[in-house]
This record gives sequence, structure tokens and C-alpha cells, in this order.
Amino acid sequence: MAWKRLWNPSLKKYMDQHIKTYLRGDSGFSSPKLYETCKHNGCSYAIRLKQNNALISLAADRDEDLYSSTKEDQVRYAVTYDEFMYQAGPWDYPKRVVFKI
Repeated sequence: MAWKRLWNPSLKKYMDQHIKTYLRGDSGFSSPKLYETCKHNGCSYAIRLKQNNALISLAADRDEDLYSSTKEDQVRYAVTYDEFMYQAGPWDYPKRVVFKI
């Protein structure tokens, strides 16, 4: 994995200097191994997940009114944020997912 060649030396450097680290990445970085590397090394992270039917359903259930009113109406603009716990198939445990509608 390309992130290992880039991330592991950088993470070690910051950890050796006691610098708090935070990884932000797009969905291409979404990997259970990367999550575990971050967790093991005390690194916080925010990584975008690829949209899928399960995530859409969970988000729509949390804010059904806003989702249904803005899905078809592209003229009005409204944004809300919420969160839920979600466990994808390869994950060992559920993780906090924050979403924006």
C-alpha cells in the first residue's frame, strides 16, 4: 500500500518528537489497516467513506425530513450534520461516522 511508504516514516518522526498527529484523507485512504495503524500510534483521523446504500439509509433515517425535501429540490439549500455508529464488513468494531446532508 502506497500510504505505508509515506505515512509510517512520517508518523514515527512525529511520535518520536511527541507531536500530536491527525490524518485527514479522501475515500482512497479508507482501509482497516490504516485505521489500526492510526489507533495503535495515537493518531486521530477523519477519512471520507465511499457513499453506499447502507450509509445513505442510515443518514436518511437520522434526518428524513431534510433528506427528502432537498433530494428533489435543488433550488433551496439546506445543510445539516449528524452522526451514527457504523460497522462495515471488514471492520472489527463500529466506528463513528459523521455525515452532511
